[in-house]
Amino acid sequence: MQDLSNIISIQSGSSHNLALRSDGAVLAWGYNAYGQLGIGNTTNQSAPVRIETLNNIVAIAAGSNHSIALQADGTVWYWGNYNSYDSSSMKKQPVQVETLSRIVAIAAGGYHSLALKSDGTVWSWGKNWDGQLGNGNTSNQYNPVQVTTIDNIVAIAAGRYHSMALHKNGSLYTWGENYSGQLGNGNTSSQSIPVQVLDISNAIDIECGYHSFVQLNDGNFKVLNQYKSYPNLMPNMDEIVDFSAYGYSKKIVLTAKGEIKTWEDDQDDQELVFREVMSDSQNIIDISSNYEKTCVVLNDGDVWCWGRNLDGMGNLSSSIPLKITGLHNIKAIEANNFEGDFPGINTALGNDGIVWNWGENCYGRLGNGTTEDSSIPVQVENLDTIVSVSSNSTHSLAIKEDGSLWAWGDNYKGQLGDGTTTNRYTPVSVLNIDNIIAVANNNAGSIALKNDGSVWAWGASWHGRLGDGTTVDRHEPVILKTLSDVVDIHASDYCRLALKSDGTVWRWGHNYDDSYDFLIPLRISSLANIVEIDISANSCIARASNNDVWVWGKYGINMILHIISPY
Repeated sequence: MQDLSNIISIQSGSSHNLALRSDGAVLAWGYNAYGQLGIGNTTNQSAPVRIETLNNIVAIAAGSNHSIALQADGTVWYWGNYNSYDSSSMKKQPVQVETLSRIVAIAAGGYHSLALKSDGTVWSWGKNWDGQLGNGNTSNQYNPVQVTTIDNIVAIAAGRYHSMALHKNGSLYTWGENYSGQLGNGNTSSQSIPVQVLDISNAIDIECGYHSFVQLNDGNFKVLNQYKSYPNLMPNMDEIVDFSAYGYSKKIVLTAKGEIKTWEDDQDDQELVFREVMSDSQNIIDISSNYEKTCVVLNDGDVWCWGRNLDGMGNLSSSIPLKITGLHNIKAIEANNFEGDFPGINTALGNDGIVWNWGENCYGRLGNGTTEDSSIPVQVENLDTIVSVSSNSTHSLAIKEDGSLWAWGDNYKGQLGDGTTTNRYTPVSVLNIDNIIAVANNNAGSIALKNDGSVWAWGASWHGRLGDGTTVDRHEPVILKTLSDVVDIHASDYCRLALKSDGTVWRWGHNYDDSYDFLIPLRISSLANIVEIDISANSCIARASNNDVWVWGKYGINMILHIISPY
């Protein structure tokens, strides 16, 4: 594996990564179908590989499917594909942009690129359907063209379909897509020539993601978006020393104290959702987090949550922690996402073995004998002495002290394991299994681990998710005969994982690249001496006994990224 020490810059495209080393070398890894790694082929890389044809590089940038680099001599190099933007299609190795020289900065948008010359002019090339090239039309350009009407530029930034430029006098110019006001010029019409951003004359830094952001010389930040066509002051941004925007809605900042803060665009007030929000955070005994919210249990048994969908009904959001009413003496919490049209319910387990749920109650998934929604926790009926519970957006599983397993909620594929496909509003016993020590569930499916190391599965068998060698739904648990000596299990809507006592990891179900399915568990040959596994949506992670971490997913279950000893 290439050395990732002495890294001075790192850039991420939609599915690939670039790293710039202090000696001017560039390393790349990730998805490579368009040649965006620049290594001469289209083979995905699960570990950083040096781009051998690049040297003396001083800046890098990554777009959706393409990459660019700035050499110390002021020349620009590009590779990959702007979605078939030019006549020669993809470039698998870096090629020089022949018409550019004396370049001092570069930026890569979704499917276009920008270059800033030493004379303060800006040049652009690539896709231009929203005028993001800034040359007065919407025609794609195979070679760099000068952005019109602006000069004396000192910084540039490229978003998905729009661009930004910072003038030396502190004013700001934008062009391209503007449907949600990211140009900050007072309307939402896309612009093919630069327009001046309103009410900004003291900018010192700019950043583009899906939207636009600017840092002012007084330390404040403004956002150009949130469906408001003029810049808006961003609160709680004191002592920020670095700022980055990425993806459609994510931002991250570094404070002078070394703190990292990150949040999403979906809140009009732009409050930071994830930050140091609890002075007594050292008292946290359990935590559950997803793309919507975070919930924690403190050692006093209280539960606090912040983010979106806190009520499980899609109505309550908060950028600061809210104490959940009616919960006391809790030891574990599980927060669930929206799935399809249904907000995920929230589940809490008390020290007394009682289970509490709150949220929308379609299918009877709250387990209280009704289908009435509840924004405050309600007790699951006829259930006690519970030691572990697993819930998702449609059904739940709970293990009793005696090792019996109970289920409730949606059952249209037999995922409750009671021999029927009837929804259950209160818990029912799962048939034909006992001595259960762990469970995992996903949409329309369930798996359980017995104390003898055997794994059992039931429910939907789409893409072979049961692992019994068939695609036949099972309304009662069936044993996976090819697995034994298992110590942990995890499940998502895409695949399932099992960790054996010998440190090997086995997977079955849907392959992330849609090429084929695993109908029975197969070992992941590149993983050994693993002590911990987990799955979140379409991503998998494993930790080895030496604390090396391995992650994979989405672009091929065999594409595994090895992160050496992050601890």
